[in-house]
Amino acid sequence: TAAGTNFHDAWSDCSGLTSFPLLNTSAGTSFNGAWDGCSGLTSFPLLSTAAGTDFGSAWGYCSGLTSFPWLDTSGGKNFDHAWAGCRSLKNFPLLNFGNMEQAKGCFSRVTLTSASYGELLANIAALNKKTKVTFDGGTNKTSDKNGIQAREKLVKMLGWTIVDGEQRSPALKNARPVEPQPKPEAVNDF
Repeated sequence: TAAGTNFHDAWSDCSGLTSFPLLNTSAGTSFNGAWDGCSGLTSFPLLSTAAGTDFGSAWGYCSGLTSFPWLDTSGGKNFDHAWAGCRSLKNFPLLNFGNMEQAKGCFSRVTLTSASYGELLANIAALNKKTKVTFDGGTNKTSDKNGIQAREKLVKMLGWTIVDGEQRSPALKNARPVEPQPKPEAVNDF
């Protein structure tokens, strides 16, 4: 694996995998879907991911993960669905999301603690200066002052769209889309 650059779907759907060995992945640029669906994993090794740019769905639906290591994701641009469905994660390390441009579904179906989600938002706001990023924080909310301020900065100053527990109130969950109404016929009174 030392010379491998594309680990796209390499171990995808290996649901029976309960541990993962320490491999040399230092040349890897694409980890898209690499461990997607490996629901038997409960932890993950400290792999070298510094060259990675695409982490889309990399650990999606690794529902058994209870912890995650600090990996070098500083070059990462795509984090769409990266940890979606990792429902056993409660805390998350402060990874470097400074180059993140895509994060749709990133933490969908993940319930982090309020403190962990607040720290995550504060870390993102401190490192990422990109504009108009869509970030999915799942149903997570934070009461952490720094996290709240970071969220506001990303939305108001950088034009981010953040989808998280702040938008998913019970009233919105059950709302139905408004059906378009036909335009009234023009009336000519002449």
